[in-house]
Amino acid sequence: MSDNNNLPQKRDSAELALHKTRSLLSITNKILANKTLIVSDDAWLDELIVWADEYDISEDDFPRDKQEILAITELHLHRYQLRKLPESIGGLITLTKLDLSFNKLTKLPNSIEKLINLTELYLWGNPITEIPKPLWRIGLDIYLGGKKKSERICNKIEKLLYKESEDVQQEMMKEMERIIWDSYNIEVRTENPMAFCLDLQNGLDFIDDWENIRGVLSDEGIIAAENSLELV
Repeated sequence: MSDNNNLPQKRDSAELALHKTRSLLSITNKILANKTLIVSDDAWLDELIVWADEYDISEDDFPRDKQEILAITELHLHRYQLRKLPESIGGLITLTKLDLSFNKLTKLPNSIEKLINLTELYLWGNPITEIPKPLWRIGLDIYLGGKKKSERICNKIEKLLYKESEDVQQEMMKEMERIIWDSYNIEVRTENPMAFCLDLQNGLDFIDDWENIRGVLSDEGIIAAENSLELV
């Protein structure tokens, strides 16, 4: 009888032990999951640091302390022979100014459009032929090189083009190509707005005739008069 009376107590003890084991496993899994999340959240910062080390970027220009990286508002990375930017650059959402002049960049990562506070982007001296379309937005000035006035005007022409569909862009560029050739004997590429505006800027910088280009383009109906007035 005494043995039978002990059976429920043993069963209860076994169930309690099983419950504690399950609770412990649950807590352990949560801790491990949290650690994984922390590592995952820091991974993009680690990628940036590895990239900065790869190109021997000075800690004065790009700190290695993660808290300092998260607080960066300006990056001056000119003349570092950069051939690429990591996708993780898009995590630096506090950036307002990014100077990448005189490197060897041929393209920009798509993540750069996440830099929503960026107001100045310097790219002159790089063999870049196209910029992600979302970057051509109001509030962001992109500098590709050349005289200050021509830079500003070309930025605005390019933004006007990027507001249109690709078919309309092509029509506008081909018509402007004809007008510019007839007026200035300047050859321009029309594969994309950036290539077009680079050639336009280089040609008009050479002949220094920015006073008349607004009138030429608006008179031909390519750029509306109200927009052409905003180009200076």
